[in-house]
Amino acid sequence: MSREGIAIFVLKVSLSSSPKKLSGERARLQLVVLNHKSIHSIGDVPQFANLVRGVHEVDLAWNKISNWKEVSTMLKHLPQLRIFNLSHNNLESDLGDVEIPHCPHLDTLILNGTNLSLDCIRKVARQMPVLHELHLSQNNFDPDYFDSESAGPSGEGKENGAISDSVSLIHLNRCRISR
Repeated sequence: MSREGIAIFVLKVSLSSSPKKLSGERARLQLVVLNHKSIHSIGDVPQFANLVRGVHEVDLAWNKISNWKEVSTMLKHLPQLRIFNLSHNNLESDLGDVEIPHCPHLDTLILNGTNLSLDCIRKVARQMPVLHELHLSQNNFDPDYFDSESAGPSGEGKENGAISDSVSLIHLNRCRISR
């Protein structure tokens, strides 16, 4: 089945079926696309977990997700997740005490237009051992972060090293990096 067919199935099921019926269909549910829906939380966690157990790709771009605790809860209940798109959500740049769960299958993370710090992105990526592709376009990174002579504007606060040892493709379009 083509990607378009799966998306149509997801939309038809989510609009016309009860949560109970959806849970019986969860083995077929592999793609969830909910763009521009003003989503800020997942709501009923047990129901969410039951519905998304077999999902491989989640696209929640252009929503109102800001809290890393919500993202962490989502990831805990998406054991088969391979592609996760949180582009253009107003995510907090600091994880605080939130622990991102281990994501053993996630190989593509899309964080376009989130304006997260590279330190935050590094902390998230550490939990994704097979992360291959990272989308960071349309972000306003601090140009001093890329200065190899210092650790940042004050010379402190920046962790050294790669974002991830497994990432081999990073998209950095329209990030205003001039060095």
